[in-house]
Amino acid sequence: MDRGSFEQKFEELVSEGDPYGIRNTSGLDEANIAIVEDELQAGLPEDYKWFLARYWTGMFGSVDLYTLQSNDRSYIGKRQPEETLGKFVAFSDDGFGNAYCFPVENGRCVDRVVIVPLLPSEYTGETVSGGFLDFLSTHA
Repeated sequence: MDRGSFEQKFEELVSEGDPYGIRNTSGLDEANIAIVEDELQAGLPEDYKWFLARYWTGMFGSVDLYTLQSNDRSYIGKRQPEETLGKFVAFSDDGFGNAYCFPVENGRCVDRVVIVPLLPSEYTGETVSGGFLDFLSTHA
């Protein structure tokens, strides 16, 4: 999904506000994002960084996106599946221990979403979505 179509699709969600306080970080700048990339040892996909600069983490529709606030229990740096550093970067999960992740190739996340099971050794390589914005457009 292109960025313009994404903005149009979620225009109403954005205008609803946050009456229950379920949105976390929003409007992140490049410096905040770079800190997380260093910790995760992987460059994040461009569409994900675009999203982080314009929207928020926490609940986005029905998807609970890991936050980029290091003091939060859902901090992305604390929510990575065991033994996956340098292989995957998780940005959300399905609520049952399976993580939605970007695969990492040559130190950069690929803008493709895969699911890494609770036991990473059971990973099958199945692609859940062709990219982050596509993932949110079908799951949020």
